[in-house]
Amino acid sequence: MRRWSIGCLTLLLLLTLISPASATSFERVYLHKVMDNNSKALVVRANGDMYMIEYGVGVISIWMYEGKTVFISSPGIFAGAGSKVILPDVNQEAPIWNSTFVEYTIRPLPVPPSTLVPAPSPQVPMVKPTFGKTVVIIAVEKAPLLKDTENKAENLIGFLPYGTPLELDNVNLSGWYAVVFGKTALYVSKNNTTSFKTISPKVISVRLDKGYLFNIPSAQGNSLGSFVKFTPLAAIGENKNFWFVLYPNGDGTFTKGFISKNVAY
Repeated sequence: MRRWSIGCLTLLLLLTLISPASATSFERVYLHKVMDNNSKALVVRANGDMYMIEYGVGVISIWMYEGKTVFISSPGIFAGAGSKVILPDVNQEAPIWNSTFVEYTIRPLPVPPSTLVPAPSPQVPMVKPTFGKTVVIIAVEKAPLLKDTENKAENLIGFLPYGTPLELDNVNLSGWYAVVFGKTALYVSKNNTTSFKTISPKVISVRLDKGYLFNIPSAQGNSLGSFVKFTPLAAIGENKNFWFVLYPNGDGTFTKGFISKNVAY
């Protein structure tokens, strides 16, 4: 009886180790179209297969990724049970409730061919941004996103995480930014934001024994962590004496924040 019990436990352990959940894959896909008001989107795989996915709560910024690449995390078949859609750079993800094959596109859309998550080494982006452009981002861990400028519970739509870039409407409001999401304008308090100006991306290196990362371009801000000496960072913006930098985590997300130009260069 004892041998039988040990054998069963061993079999269960082996089944756990080889289960699909242990073989989750991250695949880059092209976000072709975000459908209006029904939490659905058309995505295209590198081989040209187009799918309609239905996603849950968590990817508030998905409108900003239309025409760009996102990640699909699949523990088994592509976009099947247990899968998620992940937005790089803004640390947002949502479960995929359903996916349907739509068609094969004769000319595959521009999706990077690799299905692997990039290794954690900073890469200077290949697409040139508009240098000198002011980018407003979320400066707190979670910023409330409201459907009106009255800070009431019934107006709360969700939260935007630190570093989320905001597409601003031209409306001039005292204390608030009107943020464009598709065809809708939502609101974020200016107290929860900061900004930087884009620069020609370059790789810099931490020059002190420890370089601290802050949520705003000031040493008086909240520390987001630190990097050891000689850690390479990708600088994509600046605000006075601070760089705004990215460091890839290896799972499609980035550590981001401000570091002093006296510490990293």
